[in-house]
Amino acid sequence: MARSEEKQSVYRNTVHSVAVGNAPYLKAASHYLRYAIFVLGKGINQSVEFDDQDGPNTIYSVLFQGEKPIATARLLVINSQTVRISRVATTKAFRGRGFGRTVVQSLENYASEAGAQTVELHAEITAAAFYETFGYQREGQVYQEDGIACVTLKKTLH
Repeated sequence: MARSEEKQSVYRNTVHSVAVGNAPYLKAASHYLRYAIFVLGKGINQSVEFDDQDGPNTIYSVLFQGEKPIATARLLVINSQTVRISRVATTKAFRGRGFGRTVVQSLENYASEAGAQTVELHAEITAAAFYETFGYQREGQVYQEDGIACVTLKKTLH
């Protein structure tokens, strides 16, 4: 999977657009949302939230309303066949409208085009049912990650 290549795809409708890639503005928009949602909103330590996985070749999906970022997710390469989607976040005012699903699916599409066959994610236990609605299946037991109860979910890409 060519992670250093900037790949940009854009979906547009009347108000919203989603962009996928490793462009600096996508990383900045993703970090902006994650700081507001996870650090300020959930009290997660910033050194935990912004880990060594946020490198120059990390792929981000960001959904914008005009110029304002409102949802994001990050794609990590585990190996040539498996990727992990992480740091999925939607601003509170926009939850429940399918924007989280949109950024996840945009990363699934990106990963599939790059040859990945399996997507995994570590979800807060309270969000597991959300991912199950679009094909993810729980694997293993509940565990603590960054002090939060989580579960691993996996999906096979077609």
